[in-house]
Amino acid sequence: MSFLVFIYALLIGSFLNVCVYRIPAGESIVFPGSRCGSCHTKLRPRDLIPMLSWLSTKGTCRYCGEKVSIQYPAVELLTAILTVAVYQVIGLDVSFLWACFLLWTGIVISIIDLKHQLIPNRLSLITGLGGVVFYIVLMFQTQTLTLSPLLGAAIGGGFLLILALLSSMGGGDIKYMTGAGLFLGPSMTILALYVAFILGGLVSMILLITKKFKKGTHIPFGPFLVIGVVTAFVLGPQILATYLNWVQF
Repeated sequence: MSFLVFIYALLIGSFLNVCVYRIPAGESIVFPGSRCGSCHTKLRPRDLIPMLSWLSTKGTCRYCGEKVSIQYPAVELLTAILTVAVYQVIGLDVSFLWACFLLWTGIVISIIDLKHQLIPNRLSLITGLGGVVFYIVLMFQTQTLTLSPLLGAAIGGGFLLILALLSSMGGGDIKYMTGAGLFLGPSMTILALYVAFILGGLVSMILLITKKFKKGTHIPFGPFLVIGVVTAFVLGPQILATYLNWVQF
């Protein structure tokens, strides 16, 4: 089953590459079909085999010979590895589907934010709509009207909104975290923010120490938020239980 999940996730990773390329440009992710970014030749089925098509042409376009970014096979492989990892933790149930939704949209958000330093409204909206559906399904499952997802959204978006008023926090981060908070609820949203800020701080310190970035340089925060959100959704209960046991000890 892990192998099947891996293969399926490779195909999803190929689609995520399309999203990364087209969404910032305001293009449709459905039409037209996949084409070379240099010569715009429509790609044939053999050109769309994840990873193998890139390797078979040695990282170049089969039609014009231009180099094809290593980002394409890297995103496919990353998507497959992380999806299998989530499957190993959660198993094959409804929670796995929700986790994949957060993971796959998060990968697109992270790469776009790293390349363009923005989180497109379309992706924030998709995350938010997914959160609303998750909220509705949760209420049907529990047969109760819970405010937990709404509190998660308020904490995630509200906290970043306060930071935006005091610093240079981007509006895309606020919108994304509001939608993601619907999936997490209050406690897991706090955990997601904690992971994001700790990891973001560590990476910033390392980049400053190694002089890869100068002080004052803007480092996209979207990828750290995504890591925090996915970590909290997949491993949050285990992390919280481990922490409580450690505190009691």
